[in-house]
Amino acid sequence: MVQSGTLTPNVSHNEKLIFLPKQYRHLSKGGGEILVAEKGKENHIFFFTFRGILENYSGYMYRFDDSFPNNGDFNSEFYQKERLAPNWYWVSAH
Repeated sequence: MVQSGTLTPNVSHNEKLIFLPKQYRHLSKGGGEILVAEKGKENHIFFFTFRGILENYSGYMYRFDDSFPNNGDFNSEFYQKERLAPNWYWVSAH
């Protein structure tokens, strides 16, 4: 839905956040929001499993190009990165 444009950023204080429709809010903890980073014509999507104070968070990242997460993605430094399946990664940021 993000890639097709059905879901677009819709949180006024952050142009990278999407507040998910009610039926999908359980997919991302701490408010039912996902982060989206545009990389050219493709997006990287972050689903929260933990949202701490400031920039501390962890969760699942979907990368359309299947590239390994880089420090700087989502303006964060990742201290834990693990590939789980094609396009899917587990990351922790601080």
